[in-house]
Amino acid sequence: VVKRADGTSTIESREKNGKLQWSIKELDGYPVPFEIVRAVAAGMTQLRLVESKTERPALYHRIHVEDPGKKGSKGALVTLFDRKGDKMASLIVGLDEGGVFSVGNVFVRRPGQARSWLAHGKVPVPEKRVGWLNQTIIDVDLPRVRESTLYLPGHPPLHIYKKHQGDEDFIVEGMPKGYELKNLFGAEDIAR
Repeated sequence: VVKRADGTSTIESREKNGKLQWSIKELDGYPVPFEIVRAVAAGMTQLRLVESKTERPALYHRIHVEDPGKKGSKGALVTLFDRKGDKMASLIVGLDEGGVFSVGNVFVRRPGQARSWLAHGKVPVPEKRVGWLNQTIIDVDLPRVRESTLYLPGHPPLHIYKKHQGDEDFIVEGMPKGYELKNLFGAEDIAR
């Protein structure tokens, strides 16, 4: 269960056809990819406290560890339950200081305790409910794409294509006069 200032998201597991499936209760049981659930749960179990931080509630907002029920709060209260429904762990996850080449650190606070902490690790809690969902409509490897058409309201369509199957670069057809691609890979980005 993830509680934020704008509402609660309940991620549930159910056995269906002999397989464990995850879904989000508040979105009519829409499926949630296991990888997202695993990343959050595993992230919580792998956190290591680095140093103590503020215990003054007036400063919690700076590191996003204020109570999620408070209006304007950016913290997320994440609570994990076992199969019986018993609470296993609960933590307010705040500001993520993600490292470029490492896991990074995150600010956390235990519910009901004043002391906040800087912890080493990552708990990738989606900010919005839709972040729990698989939002991929279609996934096609770029080498398989031969042509694509981009429709923009009020403009003629852009046709992005390769003349031959082995060609490296895409050709853009239908670009309005005075416009040009911002970078060398602009046509490829559109096709992607």
